This record gives sequence, C-alpha cells and structure tokens, in this order.
Amino acid sequence: MSSREAILARAKNRRRRQRNLKLMAAAALTLTLIALLIWSVETSYLRISTVYVTGTIAISGEEIKSLTQTILAGDYFNLIPKNHFLWYPREEIKQAILTHYPRAEQVSVGWSSPTAITINLKERAPEVLVCGEHCFFADSTGLIYASAPIFSQPVYLIWNLGSTTANLNQLIVPTNQFVALNSAANYFTAVFKHRGLSAWQITTIKGLTINDFQLLAVNLKNNQQLPILVTAQAVATASAQNLDLTLDYLLGSSTVPVMPPLEYLDLRFGNKVFYK
Repeated sequence: MSSREAILARAKNRRRRQRNLKLMAAAALTLTLIALLIWSVETSYLRISTVYVTGTIAISGEEIKSLTQTILAGDYFNLIPKNHFLWYPREEIKQAILTHYPRAEQVSVGWSSPTAITINLKERAPEVLVCGEHCFFADSTGLIYASAPIFSQPVYLIWNLGSTTANLNQLIVPTNQFVALNSAANYFTAVFKHRGLSAWQITTIKGLTINDFQLLAVNLKNNQQLPILVTAQAVATASAQNLDLTLDYLLGSSTVPVMPPLEYLDLRFGNKVFYK
C-alpha cells in the first residue's frame, strides 16, 4: 500500500470513528432525555396536588376545586397525566368553570408552584332582575346568569318578560339595546328627581315589539303609574331631554309639583311627544 493510500485509509477510519462517536452521543442524549421525561412524569415534586381558589362570592370555592381536580386526574391519550405543572390543561379548566358556572364572568388559571395552581374568579354583578315565570339576575351586558329571590321592595330595575321563559346564559335583548334602555331608565328617574318628583322611579322595562319598549314609571308613595313608550334605537339623553321638557309643560309653575294622571307618554317619535 502506498503512502497516499495509507493516509486516505487513516482519514476514512477517523471519520468513521467520529461518526460513531456522534451517534453514540446522540443515543446517550436521547436516552437521558427519555429518562428525565419519565422521571418528571412520575415524580410527585412536579405534579399538581393543590388547587387554590380566590375571588368567589356566591360560587362555592370547594366546587371549583373539585371540578378542577377531576380534570387534573385525567390523562392525555391515556398515557400522560394531566396534572404535570408543565402541561396541565389550563384552558380546559377555564372553559369548564365558565360552562358550569354562568355566574363566573372571568377566570384566570396559573401555577403558584410546581405542585399548586391558583384559580381566580370574577363573578358577575347583578344589574337588573329578569322576570317571566321565574326571576333571574342579569349583568351589565344583559346576560341572564343566576336565579334570583323575590324582593318585597324595588331593589333592581325589572325586565318584565311576561309569559316568556328566561334561560341561563341568554341575553335579554342585544347588549347595545340593553345598555341604551337601561341608560334611559336611569336618566328618566334622574329627570323626575330634578323636577321635584323624587317619589317617581322607573321600575320596569317591558318589550312591546322588537323595537318598541315600555318603561313603567311608578310613584312609590301612592303607586300611581305612568307607562313611557320608547324605541330601542333612541338616544337615552335625547329621550330624557324630551321627557324633561314635557314635564316642564305638564307641571307648570307649581311650587309643589304633582304628576297629572296620564294613560301614557309616548317618546318614540323624536321631538314629537304624545300623551293622553
């Protein structure tokens, strides 16, 4: 064998040894990673065993814990436990809580240690009562989220559904209409107070058609009533200004303002106000 062939053979052998060493190193690294993965899956130091719940008011924190622990007890593909802190099902827990508890408006889930997670809830606040066959609470968007007790005195503005059944997780009306009509009710009550009719208050909203609604004003002292007709598209401030001008005309210059008996007050036609 010539010196040139010997040099080529040695180089070839060196490359073969280097390749074998790389393969062995890769295999060792792979086995190490697999071992670490198995260890991390099996070790209790990296498994979530504690669930903290904060922010609850009416919702039971223990029920939230139980629901979460049931989810964490499962496996991915019947093989990988869900309660590992690196890949626990945060979104699944969040959606399960929102589905099971309509009262929950916002849910955040985060781990506080490798063995514990914290679930923070923000519950919906009651804005109005929605009453049909039964009464429910609805929030500031008009979403019906929980059953409500019967109040002996007006505590919340009531949306009267008549014989229609209210369903949880359902909007009373589209949110933009709900906000507009609620604003009108608040403005109207403020106008009554401004005109010296502090006993008068909008107590009930009732749908007449898809676009027409009745806001019922009631004198809480003598139960005198005045239905006020509005549309869902009307700007609340504009309707309130029309009501104010109408009351200015009806009450006159009396030092002790008294609402005259009216069958209705119709504010559905812009600046044209009708009453009877």
